[in-house]
Amino acid sequence: MDNKDNNVLYDPETFGKTKKSSSQLVYELNNPTIKHEDEKPEIKTEEIKKKSPKRNYSVIIIIILVIVILLVSYIVYDKVIKDILNNNSSSLSEEQAIVVKELDNIVESELFILDDKLKYDDITNQDLLWLVSSNLKKDNQLLEFSGTTAKEYFNTTSFSRLNIINTSIYCYTSIIEKNNHIMWEYNKNKDIYSYVEVEHNNIVIEKVLRKVVDFKVMMDDKYIISFKNVFKNKDNNFYGSYIDALNNVNELIVDIKEEDINNYFNINYDAIKDKLSTYTYTFEKTDNGYKLIDYIVE
Repeated sequence: MDNKDNNVLYDPETFGKTKKSSSQLVYELNNPTIKHEDEKPEIKTEEIKKKSPKRNYSVIIIIILVIVILLVSYIVYDKVIKDILNNNSSSLSEEQAIVVKELDNIVESELFILDDKLKYDDITNQDLLWLVSSNLKKDNQLLEFSGTTAKEYFNTTSFSRLNIINTSIYCYTSIIEKNNHIMWEYNKNKDIYSYVEVEHNNIVIEKVLRKVVDFKVMMDDKYIISFKNVFKNKDNNFYGSYIDALNNVNELIVDIKEEDINNYFNINYDAIKDKLSTYTYTFEKTDNGYKLIDYIVE
């Protein structure tokens, strides 16, 4: 078939894209520097060499800045961030204040069973069973519970990194004095704990002051919180540790009226703080709450 314009040539490489007349093609052949519309601009190697160093320097600067920011963040979080001795919580973020409150509640509601211990390894199966039974017995009508219930409840506590073995449970006085006075008798065949209806002696040692003196946020969701306490025994004498109160040694000599106890120790804390033992707890945050992983009294 004849074309209507014999002066227009069809280039197979650009068919459907660009129509060129014979005069245009002749001109381009005589002027090889002319670029076709479809040709990409040539990138010179020298230009690449000139641009690359600037790009590399930018990446290095960004990496250095990220490292510096991470280091500063870690240092800030690893320092002591609260001193409750002076009720100074200004350095705490809202989230950190919530953590301190949660840990303080755990120490008060569960970790009181450690007051007569000096370290984490001193925790016994009887201590853990007594905690379980005392919390389940908050319902004073409770006279029985199963071993399965005991283990299920134990797994909700801050001690659940440890394990309990179901066996008869001694009263708290017996645990400390080691006289084997059973409070809950365990029937292994029935997997049932039954309350023993007898009079149980109590050791009257009261914690009259509990102060957070140190709080640290560590890596890997770990928290360290330390307390100083003042204990009062049945003779209304005051001591800087539970063990001292139990053994009536190292009494704190104070002139104090019963109704002024808390106020007195808050006002005069600086004068007695060196005589008080430090109770330090290390927790790890998990999906199931805070779990105790270490404990020491110094």
